[in-house]
Amino acid sequence: MTTTNFPKSVEAPIIRFFHTPVSWSKGVKNGGMTAVVKLPDSQNCGGWNDVLVYEPDSPGESWWDLVPRNTVIRVSIREVAKNKQDLIGFALPLKNQPSELQALIAEKLEVEEEKKEEMTPEPSAADKLEEQLKADIEKKQHLETLKAYMPRLRMLLKKGEWLDANESSLLLIQNSLCKAYCEWCEDHSSDADGTFTESVLDAVKCYVDLIAPLRSIPWAPNSDTESKNTLTVNFSNGQSRTVLDLNHLT
Repeated sequence: MTTTNFPKSVEAPIIRFFHTPVSWSKGVKNGGMTAVVKLPDSQNCGGWNDVLVYEPDSPGESWWDLVPRNTVIRVSIREVAKNKQDLIGFALPLKNQPSELQALIAEKLEVEEEKKEEMTPEPSAADKLEEQLKADIEKKQHLETLKAYMPRLRMLLKKGEWLDANESSLLLIQNSLCKAYCEWCEDHSSDADGTFTESVLDAVKCYVDLIAPLRSIPWAPNSDTESKNTLTVNFSNGQSRTVLDLNHLT
């Protein structure tokens, strides 16, 4: 018996089911509820005993437990079993199964859904009220958390606005310092140190003048334009946009 002389697929009725130990290989489940089918004589050139069929290895296939015995299924045969006498296969996805099996599974799934609906009691008025109260409490807690973070968010937002408006000036100061250093490295005259010091001091003064307004930026909301429950972005082009409004969440 050669280990490669077997068909790649088979369509045959299920003879019986049994359970085998579950294992995982490359994310694929092997074992569990295992069906047994026989190869037709026309396909059994290798003299194999049975084909052991595992549940489909495709995602979203939850119908395997509903298949009864004597049902004809289509199987993809993957390999030879460890006993060298049987073959291992996986049931094809439901969409690739015979139409009779698809109709049977659809009917069984519908019956299962009806049973679930019958077993699920209608929530009472007290249960509905409890769920509503829980939802209201969670919503209130979420809102209070957002309100607690609003001052921090507003400060970060205003700092971002300042950076957006002054980014080009910061880059200019940086370039001035880099240029002054490069010129100092190449200047071997007696005035090099003094020239470099003056350039650095000029850049530092520009930097200090630039960041000085940061200390006077009002982090609290402007009562004329925004409330404490809103966050508004003011762009450098003069436009503004409200990005968060807690009043809509109450």
